[in-house]
Amino acid sequence: MSPKPLALRHRPSPARTGLFALASAAVATTLVAAAFARTSGQPTSSGPLKLNGGSCTTPTNCAFDYVLDPSVTPDPTDSWHGLWTSTATSPGRPGWCDLDAIATLSWGDTGPAGSLPSATYPHAGSAAVGPQATASLTVDAAGNATTPGRLLGQGEPAGLITTWVHRGYMVALWQGRATIDPALVLAAAARNPTIQATAPPGRANDYTIGLPCNDFAPPGTTFLARFAHTTIAAGQTAYLELRIPNTGLRWTITPTSSVQTAVDGTATIQLTGGLGGLTTKAKPQTLHFADRYTFETKPGFGTWTATVTLHGPTGTRHYRLPLTVKT
Repeated sequence: MSPKPLALRHRPSPARTGLFALASAAVATTLVAAAFARTSGQPTSSGPLKLNGGSCTTPTNCAFDYVLDPSVTPDPTDSWHGLWTSTATSPGRPGWCDLDAIATLSWGDTGPAGSLPSATYPHAGSAAVGPQATASLTVDAAGNATTPGRLLGQGEPAGLITTWVHRGYMVALWQGRATIDPALVLAAAARNPTIQATAPPGRANDYTIGLPCNDFAPPGTTFLARFAHTTIAAGQTAYLELRIPNTGLRWTITPTSSVQTAVDGTATIQLTGGLGGLTTKAKPQTLHFADRYTFETKPGFGTWTATVTLHGPTGTRHYRLPLTVKT
């Protein structure tokens, strides 16, 4: 009844290039590949915005730089830009599920010398995103333009999106369930950016596990522990789906480094039960993982209880979960 090792894919982080820094490591609907294969492409612009440069290497692998007409801003010596990027998608390995993907967009110096954007897509914080989401970025000189500009395009894939906005860069973390690398969209309205390269980024680096997506819990902002099926037949595998909020991939850029890390949580699992008056108590198992994990076990006939404790940055939760194994 020990946990079966799960294969992980961790793509090394690429070098920071021009406008972008990409990284990676680890909504309730399982997503199919077609949902991610829709074209992101170039956004639609409106208002006094002029395309300053950009291109797409593939339909989803794009980067663009738009400039707001200085005549509509309070200070024509300022240059307000709308920066728009989307990462490439690609098929995953059969039988593997993509759980997390992360990317960054940078526009200038980081740290205390860097500037904050007047607007971003996605907005800072965490939000559930459904299918067919629309991305929108307003470029309006921090609300002071006489006529604003706007960029519209395909938004993030369905899932949970968490965005951190820093001086000089932003980070977007997607958490979901997919059989294909998701195309992440990041955009920022920035004043006088020092980085204006527009070479398209590569894929968002990701965190995948070698199990089908249906065997994982959906992403979310709460603790979760449950059996995928509370009744199974003898010889079948029981899948215990686990989720610890506020864990997952992180990416930090400083003036001297770009560092990818992950925030882990801890799960302690013990299975107790058996047939009739015979009680078996398995040795407790301790797992450390980011975001979500699926514990696999094959207990014998009888009625079982999984005692589960989940611990993460936001606290601790305890569960007693029943499982019946029929002949």
